[in-house]
Amino acid sequence: MPPPSAPAVWVAPTSDGAGTPAGSSRTVEDAREAPALAAAGVEDCAEPPVLPAGYERLEKQPELMAAWHAEVSSRRAEAQRTVHLLDYRDRRVAEEEQSAPHTFRQQAVLKTVHHEAAVLLGMTDHDVRRVLSVAQTAREWLPQVWEQYCLGRLDFTRMRKLVAGAGDLIETNSGNSAAQKALTEALDTQFCSAATGENKNTLDQQVRDFVAEQDPAGHQRRYERAGSQRHVAITHHHNGMSTLRAYLPTLFLADLETRLHSTARRAPRRQGVAGGLKPQPALGPEAPQDPAQEQSTFSQRTADLLAQWLRIGAGSGRGDAQGAVAVRQESTINITVPLGTLTGDSEAPAISSDGRYTLPAGEARRLVNSPTARNSYYLTGLTTGPDGTEQVERIVKLGRRNPMRGLSGGAATPDSAEDSRWTLHADLVQQIRSRPNLLKTSSAARFVTGNLRAAVMLRDKQCQVHGCTEPASTAEIDHRTSHDTGGETSGENSWVLCHHHHEVKSHGLLPRLHTGSDPPGGSTDPPPSWATGTAD
Repeated sequence: MPPPSAPAVWVAPTSDGAGTPAGSSRTVEDAREAPALAAAGVEDCAEPPVLPAGYERLEKQPELMAAWHAEVSSRRAEAQRTVHLLDYRDRRVAEEEQSAPHTFRQQAVLKTVHHEAAVLLGMTDHDVRRVLSVAQTAREWLPQVWEQYCLGRLDFTRMRKLVAGAGDLIETNSGNSAAQKALTEALDTQFCSAATGENKNTLDQQVRDFVAEQDPAGHQRRYERAGSQRHVAITHHHNGMSTLRAYLPTLFLADLETRLHSTARRAPRRQGVAGGLKPQPALGPEAPQDPAQEQSTFSQRTADLLAQWLRIGAGSGRGDAQGAVAVRQESTINITVPLGTLTGDSEAPAISSDGRYTLPAGEARRLVNSPTARNSYYLTGLTTGPDGTEQVERIVKLGRRNPMRGLSGGAATPDSAEDSRWTLHADLVQQIRSRPNLLKTSSAARFVTGNLRAAVMLRDKQCQVHGCTEPASTAEIDHRTSHDTGGETSGENSWVLCHHHHEVKSHGLLPRLHTGSDPPGGSTDPPPSWATGTAD
């Protein structure tokens, strides 16, 4: 095994705290003409879909391939519609500039164009404006992505995710056209081909991380500015329920989410619904004896807890309602921080250990070095594969000791500061190599618990089925080779699966991605009772 590269430090603080795409020789001009060619009946067959490893068999399913060709035709038709709308808008604006070059008049013409297109197409003015805004940004700043869209390889939803990333780069580098051009070109080159093989959720995470890493200063500015936009909105529905939306700092809500989930798991499944949250059914011969008692789901218990806590916090005097569950005081949020960020050599962002959010470098350093937070520290050793992707090879636990404690914060000279950072780096690499690798531990028990569970969750982050982004914290740890057929409880034989895909795997329906006598998805054992609906 090659030696691990620079380690990343995982921290669990408490609440105290340009080129042409591969395989393509078409030009952007070709792409703009592609929708018209397809509409005119010129043969331009859809290319095979981009499939992840293990899913190649889908190309042999005639119904699915027919659906794929229909999808590509639909995308090209949509792209053709979008090009026509852009052309109409550009023509109307150009005509207006010649006759009455007044800014207010031109804005009125744009609104008129949006309204006219909306009336004709059965859309809203807002939807037309959004489509044209996304298309204009892609055409101007992401020409390779625009080409993929016009050729039917990329749908509008995923193009919009890329445009949102470009918009962040453009906005936070306003006045610096060179930086805007360089950053958007990098985004365009990175994702023009890769985006076709991702769904909108995984692509959204990849674009988010790319933008934060390429433009850390802009990421910091967006982070600081977003706080001023915090708000709460309540929408009342016609069925007696309402929706609460709160736009609040991630660190606060991530901590609250952990508290809710951990407390809801400990709450009894059958309990009274505190505070009258569940509307009671009308009395009648079929009414239950005690309608307030129900076999509640995890989601229902989480909702009940949040409502209870809101009432307690609001001082409504109803915090002692029957069935109320006390707030669990201790919770954790988990972030992975590059070593260079901790030492100040880099401004690369920290990423939550389940991949769901990022934090600017300064905020990550504050959390790691907070004197009031009860942090636990892990070191992660990474290796880079032939395809350039990083793989987690080792995870070791440092415990409560801050690995940055050996770094002098007040070095007298730049040379001594550099020496301190080099010494720290060497020390951490040595610890990664010498301390027990949690991923190599095993247990005689059936369930994955303790340090092994923490290591598997850190390694996998999310459900391991392609395209699934369910975080490890709400997913399940599954044996690749089932425990009943001799599979050991170890890091190598464990992976994170969400409940949905765990059930699919238990029926032997996941792709055969691994070799062995009992590969994931290839077990001949009958599925467990919970997967067939026969559990008590």
